[in-house]
Amino acid sequence: MLNPDLTLYQKKKIKINIKNLDPRQFIREIRLIRKNILYSKLPKDFCIYKEDLFKTTYHFGLFVENELVSVLTMIKKKSIYYKNLPAYQLRGMATKFHFQNKKLGQKLILYSILTILKTTKTSVIWCNARINISNFYTKNNFQAKGRMFYIKNIGLHKCMFFDSRLFLKET
Repeated sequence: MLNPDLTLYQKKKIKINIKNLDPRQFIREIRLIRKNILYSKLPKDFCIYKEDLFKTTYHFGLFVENELVSVLTMIKKKSIYYKNLPAYQLRGMATKFHFQNKKLGQKLILYSILTILKTTKTSVIWCNARINISNFYTKNNFQAKGRMFYIKNIGLHKCMFFDSRLFLKET
């Protein structure tokens, strides 16, 4: 379920910290990680989201030994599938290459979902997941909806949802 295994980091006594990131302080680092991981072969503009500095946008980061290694952004945005429910879109989730496949992203997504649920009246968190990473979202309780679609210059995606109403019933 939503319980990342961090025993490797605990055994090695590696300090992991997750926090909400103030974009005034961290926006350059956030965009640099996005650019290097998600948009490496695309123009720099792809890593800049128009909502980055909106007051309703949340940025989250995971630090390993004080190094920012993983980021994600939550943007207040309705879903085409749940038009009548408050929603946030998860965008720009990226983890530096040498920190991938260590369950750090799972820890970051759990923290960000719980924070959004506690601080907003959100019912649905959704994302446009790249096909090659959609299993990550499935493992973190997101469900696919609709058909696959192509985003120009990036590739095949599917729309995926985390329905907090179901999560709140389980807890």
